[in-house]
Amino acid sequence: MRIYLIMLVCFIACGLVIGCSDDDSTCPQSPEQPLAQFARIEGYENCQGTYYSFRISILYPATSDTLVNLLVDETDSGTTLTITAADPHFSDFVSMLTNGVNDQLRTATELHPGGCTSGSQGSESTLLLGGLKRDFLVDLEGTQVTKILVHLDELFIYRGSGTTSYGAAYRVVFMGRP
Repeated sequence: MRIYLIMLVCFIACGLVIGCSDDDSTCPQSPEQPLAQFARIEGYENCQGTYYSFRISILYPATSDTLVNLLVDETDSGTTLTITAADPHFSDFVSMLTNGVNDQLRTATELHPGGCTSGSQGSESTLLLGGLKRDFLVDLEGTQVTKILVHLDELFIYRGSGTTSYGAAYRVVFMGRP
């Protein structure tokens, strides 16, 4: 009897009660973890004109659901942008990210205002590297994306005589529960 009582206390303390789910606010939720990520290195050399900032964009071209449309300069190197459900584009972007379809995803950097652009486009399966498994994923179907982190690892702008060159190295990490 004593062993059964200890096991019951352990099951309750560990949140393993039958009927608990992540949607039940009375039960403990699984911890938030990285679900997937991708990294980009983009830039442009010798763009005509003098610029002092550039824009980073991440979007689904089929629907124009834009997650990031961020104006940055060199002082933003080393910072992290956190995007949550409070962002007006979050839910539309996440619905594309979790729809089970291998959608096209586009990233771009552009000198601001209206300068040279570099970027790339690819399917989710070629861009998204899985969080804990480290496998390439078709999509994040079946997961709960709670926030998206954009790590601005390295940003630079070099102004020469009448031209501007820039570069951006950044990572996008999709956080949530499997």
